[in-house]
Amino acid sequence: MQDRNVYVVVSGTAGTGEDAQRIARLLVERRLAACVQTAPVHSTYRWKGAVEEADEHLFRAKTRRSLAGAVVAAIKAAHAYEVPEIVVTPILGGHAPYLDWIGAETAAPSPLPRSAPRAKGGARARGAPDARSATTGRRSAISAP
Repeated sequence: MQDRNVYVVVSGTAGTGEDAQRIARLLVERRLAACVQTAPVHSTYRWKGAVEEADEHLFRAKTRRSLAGAVVAAIKAAHAYEVPEIVVTPILGGHAPYLDWIGAETAAPSPLPRSAPRAKGGARARGAPDARSATTGRRSAISAP
């Protein structure tokens, strides 16, 4: 992809880790996001005239800018909050292979022909990320397909 300014991060918070992970999985399964990270955070905010604090779970979804509206809609539909935090931030640049991977993983899947050869030993496709985290480089407990 020549134009790297076609990607965004859609971030927000959920009340529980389970809710954040459910939203993350939904976005990745629907190919609306290539990757969604979740992490616990502590938030301080003003709500209905009072200063509040809460333990929440942050989620950050990497996707195409053209899918941002669908990502926001999916999060709103799945979210438990009355007014969920959903913020879309442009990615102005980055590691080109990673940005290309975001594009590839958020594209409509193309079915493999039935006669397509499979790599021996279940090897991953050339150029596909392995089971290492794309952001930390640590190997995941979940093996790559």
